[in-house]
Amino acid sequence: MTANSVLLEEMSWPEVAKLAKQKKMVLIPVGSIEQHGPHLPLNCDLTAAWEVSLRVARKIGAVVAPPIIPGVSTHHMPFPGTITLSPSTFIKVVKEYCASISRHGFKELVLVNGHGGNSASLTTASAEARVELDQVRVYHVNWWEFIPRDLGAAMSYEVGYHANGPETSWMLALRPKLVRMDLARKEMPRATKNVRASFSLYASSFKTFKDVTRSGVLGDPTRASAKEGRAYLDSAVGAISDALKELTTSPR
Repeated sequence: MTANSVLLEEMSWPEVAKLAKQKKMVLIPVGSIEQHGPHLPLNCDLTAAWEVSLRVARKIGAVVAPPIIPGVSTHHMPFPGTITLSPSTFIKVVKEYCASISRHGFKELVLVNGHGGNSASLTTASAEARVELDQVRVYHVNWWEFIPRDLGAAMSYEVGYHANGPETSWMLALRPKLVRMDLARKEMPRATKNVRASFSLYASSFKTFKDVTRSGVLGDPTRASAKEGRAYLDSAVGAISDALKELTTSPR
């Protein structure tokens, strides 16, 4: 293992055993492989979850396990390149993944999610895992929810929900060579006032993204910036790190 490595996959089994005895927390990035418009790569959600997990792990002394992909992306399947699991398969994968890690002695597992389409299934998977894995804590966090409100909403009707300005901004900060700003286009979500009162209602009103967007974009990525992306990432990493530190010191 390299001196500064936090990656489980780079460790030998005796090193992993030692970390388990030290009660290290394990962060599990969860992403997707799906379309993000004509200007972004398929691995946006995986990239964000991976990078946030690495940065949080270095702050709090945790371990980062290999990521879980693909995710639940059925609604993006009309766009080429998207790969998906069904919710039931995804839930089973997540639970068996957590069971494998916990079997070696790790007691605190954090699913760091980068894809909104995974959220419902992760809520179910983590809830069931907490019941089935004795003495093991399994947490689920959507990393973008930790972005402070004073930086603006990362997802809303006003800024959009997919391949939008904020998402393009953090990809410019993380993988600028993979972003094609010359192909970025604005396509905003549309809904009546009553439907806008509930995102869940809006999301259930279409079968696939093809029903609501031609480009695969819901938002305005044309004014994205790497500086804005770094601000989103830094603030979220700090907030998640603080939250997880509090959890490790709270009673079971």
